[in-house]
Amino acid sequence: MTSTEHGDEAEGAPGVRGRLERLLARRLLDLHRPPEAIEWAVEALKREVDTPSLRILAGLDPSADSGEIDRYLDASMRELGWEPPTRARLVAIHAAAIAGAVLSGKLEPEDGPRRIEVEILSPLGHPASLREWCYLDDGFLLDPYRRLEGPALAEAIRRKAEEVAEGAESGELARRLAGEIRWPRGEAPTRSGRSRTSDTENDSPKKEVPMSDSSTVPPETPQGERPHDLTAADLIDRVTEILSRAEPAVYHRVLRGLAMRRPWRPEHRGWQNVKDQILHVVYAAGIFLPVLAWPGYGTAALSGFLLGGLREWEQYRGQDLRILMFWDRLLDVATFTLGAVLVFHFAR
Repeated sequence: MTSTEHGDEAEGAPGVRGRLERLLARRLLDLHRPPEAIEWAVEALKREVDTPSLRILAGLDPSADSGEIDRYLDASMRELGWEPPTRARLVAIHAAAIAGAVLSGKLEPEDGPRRIEVEILSPLGHPASLREWCYLDDGFLLDPYRRLEGPALAEAIRRKAEEVAEGAESGELARRLAGEIRWPRGEAPTRSGRSRTSDTENDSPKKEVPMSDSSTVPPETPQGERPHDLTAADLIDRVTEILSRAEPAVYHRVLRGLAMRRPWRPEHRGWQNVKDQILHVVYAAGIFLPVLAWPGYGTAALSGFLLGGLREWEQYRGQDLRILMFWDRLLDVATFTLGAVLVFHFAR
């Protein structure tokens, strides 16, 4: 039997190719168990789909090396004359499988967004075509932007699942995902550290480039809408999510840039302002009175130590995000102390 005949016969075997594509999608995302390929091969033989490699695959022990299983699985596809779907198409197939489980009742609606977030969105750079699932996972509808819960949330998830299923069926979802997915290091993501690429794939891999100073953050809410019902904690979670792939230095540079665009600080009025000024006087007296009252190297060193200590304490509380950096701070305080002693020595 020729490969064409294999392909014709296999196309007529209900579910065999569809199950294979779902298996390939899970393999791409490192969500499968290698013995699943053996189980698929056994099922294919039962449905009279037959090739030499398929027989070998079906006869492998479930404990066989995953590389050997993959080798015979790929050989079986070649012998059947089946072209493997593109990686974007496989991601769309997996999203559709989750959406189908929600629609069929096999998966609770609230569990669908969590699986899409964990299995697709986070590993692949939150592609825009599926990003709304991230909001649904937190109980928000993106358009129009509002919080949902209970039956309303479940219904919104089902509607979104229908859209995903239709988009995967028509191929539109795969076409959009091909330009949106960010493959880690230009390869298919695998949580086990292994990478899988295919010479037959049409969608060229995109290398993930670390965010630089010129990186822009895509808008996460429709233009002109303000999320009035979000708390500060909710907004912090949103910004953290958007910047999750940024390097630490860029992360903080972006946050500082955002703050500089809308500078603000609380105004101290009334008694609060009086307390602030009293503290300033106390600081000044505590630093300079010892050396003025009892001039000497010891009191000069004490003044420098107090000045450095107050400066480091204020930085720790206000500027350095409460990062201890004990030895760095000790060096700074020691330098203040030495500086005060030198000033006193040359000012005598």
